[in-house]
Amino acid sequence: LIKAGQLRTDIAVREGTVSIADGVFEGHSGIESITLPESLISIGAKTFSGCKELKSVIFPSKLKYIGEEAFLECTDLSELNLGASLEEIPYRAFGYCYNLTSVVIPDSVKSIGQEAFLECIKLASVDLPNELGVINAKAFYNCDLASVVIPDSVYDIDDFAFYGNSAITEIVIPASVKAIGRGAFGACASLASVTFINPEGWWCKNDNGAVREFKNGELTVPADAADYLTDSHTDYLWFAKRDS
Repeated sequence: LIKAGQLRTDIAVREGTVSIADGVFEGHSGIESITLPESLISIGAKTFSGCKELKSVIFPSKLKYIGEEAFLECTDLSELNLGASLEEIPYRAFGYCYNLTSVVIPDSVKSIGQEAFLECIKLASVDLPNELGVINAKAFYNCDLASVVIPDSVYDIDDFAFYGNSAITEIVIPASVKAIGRGAFGACASLASVTFINPEGWWCKNDNGAVREFKNGELTVPADAADYLTDSHTDYLWFAKRDS
């Protein structure tokens, strides 16, 4: 693509390139902007990791794959629009992007990986895709989200997925959700309302084997449900109605 000695502050990857190998630009802190060609389908692991002055990336519409930690510690990135064809956001793809404030995720994304946006402490806005199935562990750990709309395609919200998002005030858990991990909404200090679209039949268990079943409409009051998820039963694994 571009030899190390030829690196500039503004990088345009050659049109016709379909993939960028692992770690090609890793640690090149002087890069400020990257233009990726429309032909690009795949970005390797750690490709732009540690590009601390990177402020702008234009993602092509055909891009399907981003490798693990591809943009880890790109601390000057402020906004992301991830194109139209991406299938998954993998492990720590944008972890520790401290100045990231907003992300647009295409509907093609089915899974947001573990720690995908870990410690993106200024991330206040994200539109979750309509066909998303899984929000993995610590996906949005210690971000600054003020509101989250969980699509009714999501079936699994994993451990600590939204932990530490202290600005969130309300959440709606759609009927599609079958499992909520430990601490998924822990340390969400402002979360005062959790609405379960299907509040009946939920149960949870902790690592000590203690089991708690929610009966007689206990989860129908949003304020009570919020207390269970953020405080009294935040260290439990939650499950929708047991299979008979």
